[in-house]
Amino acid sequence: MSRMFFAGDELGWFLVDPTFNKPLSGWDVSSVTNFAEMFFARFDFNQDLSSWDVSSATNMDRMFSYTIMLQDLSSWCVTNIATAPTDFDLLTGINPPIWGTCPRIIWDGTTWQGGTPTATDFAMINSSVAPASFTAENVTINKSHTLNTTGITVTVTGDLINHGNGMSGHGNLVFDNNSDSTEIKGKPFNTEGVVEITSGTTLKSNNKLVLGASSKNSYGQLVGDGTVSGNAEVHQYLGLGSTGARWYDIAPNVSGAPLQDYNQAGSIMAASNSGQGTIWIWDAATATYVPPSSLADTTIPGQGYSVYAGTNSFGSFLRPNAGSIFISGKPQMTDVVVPLAYNNGQNSTSFPGATLSQSQ
Repeated sequence: MSRMFFAGDELGWFLVDPTFNKPLSGWDVSSVTNFAEMFFARFDFNQDLSSWDVSSATNMDRMFSYTIMLQDLSSWCVTNIATAPTDFDLLTGINPPIWGTCPRIIWDGTTWQGGTPTATDFAMINSSVAPASFTAENVTINKSHTLNTTGITVTVTGDLINHGNGMSGHGNLVFDNNSDSTEIKGKPFNTEGVVEITSGTTLKSNNKLVLGASSKNSYGQLVGDGTVSGNAEVHQYLGLGSTGARWYDIAPNVSGAPLQDYNQAGSIMAASNSGQGTIWIWDAATATYVPPSSLADTTIPGQGYSVYAGTNSFGSFLRPNAGSIFISGKPQMTDVVVPLAYNNGQNSTSFPGATLSQSQ
């Protein structure tokens, strides 16, 4: 990455537009060795790069010279650079790394190198083997690894940076930042465990949180009294056989997602007040099923839908076989109050094209 955003010439004259200030915190630079003059003379650059894994770096000469960089890089792992590089941060206000050291605590699959992390430490996951329960300020998942939470609870008081494959196991991941915000950075973070956001904490998802579902017994959950800024992708598993189709009742827990997003490419989905309709809304006030006005209608938390899925002689609906359907929207973190009309559950309610038992 040497001179990637370099804004000068060999004699130090500034020949190109020196303005550049875009967020780069999600970049995986764990294999990069040469950062020399990467941001040289980019006057306006001042972004948080504390989540970068620069443990492979061997050259950082003039990396931030002539920028307005004011960030804290003291958590960087720079064991391969024993002393301060030449003009690393000339004319900046950077809090530099501690050269020749690695302040991060690393899980290697057997032990924590550097000691068990605490709520003020930076923890790096370098193995997909589950550690014991732990708390850390920032947690970085390295390339090719997962945060394995089988039988444990991981508490993050700062940010979670995913350069790897997300979270495995069905344990608990708790975001707890004492009335402040936490953030998911890096690659999309897929989990089929329990993600909890404590009261007073705001999780900035950056649209990277994925609550997966690989079977009817394995699916991600989002709980807690905190809030989410940004969207989450939520999967729901449909246990279809290899042939045949059936109706499913689903209740989205995110808002703002178009209903058509449930439909897998190449499959059929139709909003129609006829036998051709494949999605219906239960209207408790009138005890009848009604179709949405269009597939562009967006989901409402607490609203129940009946959808037709699978394959029959007319084609494939939603998806052709067993697997998950998903939408992406704003998670509902507060209680949803839905008035219910009384029904004795003994009769069947008809709508065009099918009959659904209210007692099922």
